[in-house]
Amino acid sequence: MEGKLEDFDLIGLMKALAKAGRRGCVKISYPGGEGEIYFNKNWLTKITIDPNPVPFGNRLIRKKIITREQLDDLLDQKAIYELSDPLGVLISNRGWIKEEVLKEQLKDHIKECFFFLTTKKEGSFAVLDKAAGPEEELIQIDELEKAIEEMAGKLEKIKGKLSSLQAIVKRNSYAKAGELSNEEEKIFFSLLDEEKSLEDIQRQGCFTEYETFVLAYNLLENGFIEVVRD
Repeated sequence: MEGKLEDFDLIGLMKALAKAGRRGCVKISYPGGEGEIYFNKNWLTKITIDPNPVPFGNRLIRKKIITREQLDDLLDQKAIYELSDPLGVLISNRGWIKEEVLKEQLKDHIKECFFFLTTKKEGSFAVLDKAAGPEEELIQIDELEKAIEEMAGKLEKIKGKLSSLQAIVKRNSYAKAGELSNEEEKIFFSLLDEEKSLEDIQRQGCFTEYETFVLAYNLLENGFIEVVRD
């Protein structure tokens, strides 16, 4: 089965494949990249995107689960010894993260990756009988559908105030970083040493597009930043 992205709703396609009892991979090709969604009936097991806009290691650094030094060391070892295990497994084996925490982080990572792929409206897809290797059932299609709907609704609301990544923001003069409790909001705020576009902050902070909008909106609503130009 294959087709054009503009003719199919991605979550609808996954639900149809689940209903048919299929397992395998949906390969998506779009201008500038491609992605692979691995599934086993009603479960998603893995998503890969190349080039990857949502690196899993960067996510764990922002969450203060691992350090940049730990990630760099692990990636070096993975390359030197040609380790085939996924990054999450290698991190777990080092004892840096509890298995249940890792699974929750992987679920959130899959949601962000899938949401990113739903924004691609030009390109093609093909359903392949291709396994991802050892598979762990991470998130059900129904749960994913609900998460994607919530993310899309939130993003629509946010874009009423921040219409694009070209929006320019700055710190409010009275705002203090010490009043922030969210680690990712602290990182975002620390990058605003001058007026910057959301696109610059996304790149410097290694955020996803969705994360950038959500963090900017939260900081805006709570008076930590203001919009210079939208």
